[in-house]
Amino acid sequence: KMKQLLNHAFRLLVIIIIAAFFAGCTAPGGKGQRFTLQEAQPNTATVYHYRLPAFKGGAVSWDVLSNGAPLTRIGNGGFFKEVVEPGQIEYRTKYTQELGLQPILILINNAIQSYEVTYTLNAEAGKLYFLKWTIKMFSNKPTIEQVTQQEALQQLAGLQSFFSAQTSKKAEP
Repeated sequence: KMKQLLNHAFRLLVIIIIAAFFAGCTAPGGKGQRFTLQEAQPNTATVYHYRLPAFKGGAVSWDVLSNGAPLTRIGNGGFFKEVVEPGQIEYRTKYTQELGLQPILILINNAIQSYEVTYTLNAEAGKLYFLKWTIKMFSNKPTIEQVTQQEALQQLAGLQSFFSAQTSKKAEP
């Protein structure tokens, strides 16, 4: 009986470890309002940043600066709407990883990462921009691609907003 009990306990422990591993493999996505398109105002540009949900690279997220100001954290699946003044917008990112099985190592790694210039956009007043964020296998750097409004609208349907780094509140819909 003792052997069966130990065998059962070992199996349960293995299941818990596997579940914890997979829970640590995904960064939280958007938790705010669902996407709805809002047109740009005549004197500003509107930039929609988005990342589709995916298992590959799911634990990776990036803290984003827009012209040096904290913007948001791009996680796994979600969007963020940014209203900008016309001109050159420089996006800097810093890789972060959500806590998983090795929280101390992850905290140290997150602390020593620095921001790097990742993308530059020349924004024009009255225009909409759609920046799609992806990650390549075996990399922690984002790939940012400007896509057409038609492509973006198909992909943004159903996504929820990321939180703003400046206000700790949900992004505007």
